[in-house]
Amino acid sequence: MDLAYIANGYVYHTNYDTPAAVTPGSIQRAGDNILALVKSIVNSPFLADPGEYHHGSMVFFNFLGIFVVHYPERIGLVINLTSAFVAVLCLMKKFLHFPAKRTIFEEGKVLRLSSGVGDLIISLFILLLSWIVGTSFSVAVGVLLTYSGHSLTWYCQSWHYTQHHLYWALVWFIFSLRSLLWQRKKGKSCVREERRQHSSQGRAGTQTPPDVFISVLCAFGVVLLTS
Repeated sequence: MDLAYIANGYVYHTNYDTPAAVTPGSIQRAGDNILALVKSIVNSPFLADPGEYHHGSMVFFNFLGIFVVHYPERIGLVINLTSAFVAVLCLMKKFLHFPAKRTIFEEGKVLRLSSGVGDLIISLFILLLSWIVGTSFSVAVGVLLTYSGHSLTWYCQSWHYTQHHLYWALVWFIFSLRSLLWQRKKGKSCVREERRQHSSQGRAGTQTPPDVFISVLCAFGVVLLTS
């Protein structure tokens, strides 16, 4: 059983993290919680026939602190394998294009297959680049907060959670939504070009203008972080 104390978080994992920093009221409340938990376990109907509820290791998590979702580890294995199978199936559909359209010429299929391979390579590159950029950005924000004297400021000002977490989640949600809409627009453009049977004019490119709104939000976030 792991009991955590969240008050006075500035001393956590520092040289001042000593038993003297734990208030007597916190110890009393921890004792009350342990006593209530032990009584609940002893009086639980599960102890009458524990074999009926034996599922081995469990996977559990809470949903926004509202309720707890739990299921046996074997169910989690089935979910993971199913997800992997669906992902492989989607890749096969991307490359093999089943069911294939009979109206597409043979050279058209080759072009579509080449486009699928190119999209996969670009996706892998973007994924790798996102890891590098995400890690670099997190380190940069940590260094910026540390050297500006604003590290761990959310302990004393809880509203900082908004600018440190919710704000950036909203920014990246808008950015992802914009990318999704652009991909849908690009896909519709490609379908229209395929119906023209790859005319000599080629596919009309879609130029995406810089997103000024995203840039302003990011700049405003940096100002908030350093304020």
